[in-house]
Amino acid sequence: MNNRHTPSRIARQRGTVLLVALIMLLVMTLLGLNSMRGTTLEERMAGNWRDQIIALQAAEAALREAETAIAPGIALPTLWGFPCPEGQTCAVFAFDDSDPITRNYLLSDDEDDVAQWMDSATTYGGAIDGTADLPQYLVEHRGYVRDHLGTGFGSTQETGRDMFQVTARGIGQTDEAIRLLQSIYAKRYN
Repeated sequence: MNNRHTPSRIARQRGTVLLVALIMLLVMTLLGLNSMRGTTLEERMAGNWRDQIIALQAAEAALREAETAIAPGIALPTLWGFPCPEGQTCAVFAFDDSDPITRNYLLSDDEDDVAQWMDSATTYGGAIDGTADLPQYLVEHRGYVRDHLGTGFGSTQETGRDMFQVTARGIGQTDEAIRLLQSIYAKRYN
């Protein structure tokens, strides 16, 4: 008696392989879609990181250009108040010390302050590939710091350093990537 291939047994097995294959295909499709989604997210993150790095390098270049412009001077630059008087080119502004801790035109919530900063800032003189716009910087005179605290009689000449605050703004490949850098630069004129 050969009962391996009875008609009822064959009828029950029809479509089982197809069902298993479809389930396996569905699982592999879901794994592939999840992998593609993860890859797309990582690619976006890498692009944003690159954009931020380009903005940082642009701001760094502007910061160094401003510091290099201050370095060779032999006399204190003429100070102009912020904002710059109309029709005049300003290189160094007087620091707004009404609230020196929180006052920064570029970080202000007031759009007019930001616009004044952008209009008065010096644009970077070189070329930077890959940026949406050239970086800008603004130099502000923060004051004079004496070398000593001594007072009294004597013929010693007053010595000290003038302090400058340099604020640089760099833009990446898109306008959405913006980096701000600030430095304090000390220069002796006496």
